[in-house]
Amino acid sequence: CPVGVATQNPALRARFTGKPEYVVNMMRFIAQDLREIMAELGYRSLDEMIGRAASSLTQESQSVKTKNLDLAGLISADLPLPWHVVPETEEHNRLFHDMVRSLISSGGGVVKRKIKNTERAVATRVGYFISKEYGKLPDGHLKFNFEGTAGQSFGAFIPKGLELRLEGEANDYLGKGLSGGRIIVKAPDNAGWSEKDNLLCGNVALFGATSGELFLAGRAGERFCVRNSGAKAVCEGVGEHGCEYMTGGVAVILGSVGRNFASGMSGGIAYFLEDEGFRKKCNTKMVGLYELDAMDVVTLYTLIRRHTEYTGSKIGQEILDNWPKMVHRFVKVLPNDYKEMLDAMAKATIEGLTGDDMLSRAFSIKTGAGR
Repeated sequence: CPVGVATQNPALRARFTGKPEYVVNMMRFIAQDLREIMAELGYRSLDEMIGRAASSLTQESQSVKTKNLDLAGLISADLPLPWHVVPETEEHNRLFHDMVRSLISSGGGVVKRKIKNTERAVATRVGYFISKEYGKLPDGHLKFNFEGTAGQSFGAFIPKGLELRLEGEANDYLGKGLSGGRIIVKAPDNAGWSEKDNLLCGNVALFGATSGELFLAGRAGERFCVRNSGAKAVCEGVGEHGCEYMTGGVAVILGSVGRNFASGMSGGIAYFLEDEGFRKKCNTKMVGLYELDAMDVVTLYTLIRRHTEYTGSKIGQEILDNWPKMVHRFVKVLPNDYKEMLDAMAKATIEGLTGDDMLSRAFSIKTGAGR
């Protein structure tokens, strides 16, 4: 933030001439105005207002861009209310919990259904219930297969035991806060478009993920794996700022990337199928580019194989079919500080040190203590 509103840096905060109380005061004025307007319309809450097209007024626009727009399809009073304004009751919750318990106790199962982009954070509530009641389940115990276009935050925070398969595409924040679950996204078999131009999810996928897996048989938008701290992901290309602020986990990119790749990346590992422009697009302020070692080869092969098995990816299969040649085209992207820690811990393992001793040795090397 250029004026210091969103930072604790004194040098930046000094540029802001106002006070936080001014912002609070402004929001109270907005809330007061909104309450007065709602009272005039006869509503007590925003939820009551959603979908009430009969309360909307139209007015002629003088703008060249908007004067010919026909909004009849959006403000018709005959349209049904959106699904999310249906009041939730204790009976609804009880039935939902009973359904999940039944699926789990029967040894798992597969649920199939259509999905549309107005449905957000799909499966998050199921994940919450599993975490609360069971802690975690065996891998892939409950499977949900969807067809269509998922709304924002598809599979957010889902724990281990949940597997979501989407045949279609997903909006922004796919797998946000992923916590052990597995998400699989592939294009419909009759999609009819090129695998190399196969954009299947929006921006900021796996934001803040801590564990779990994502297999995306297509390209992702911008900021793929931003702040990922433990999840493993395979995709076939990303937009700008890929692996931004990543602190852990593994990302495998089987296609081109946008500019500023690995910006602020302080942990985790990314494997990239190198092309001519990658080295110019990678932000090397905090990372280095390295050849693969034996463990990298095993990790990479395993993830691509799983990606291909789950999604049927033609790109993944082509790489596996030509593995001896293709493996040499991969580059490992590794944060400099993270590499120092890994090297120190590897050396400590050889010397037979305990886990606490490993961390102590790594910290000493990083900070220069004891040199």
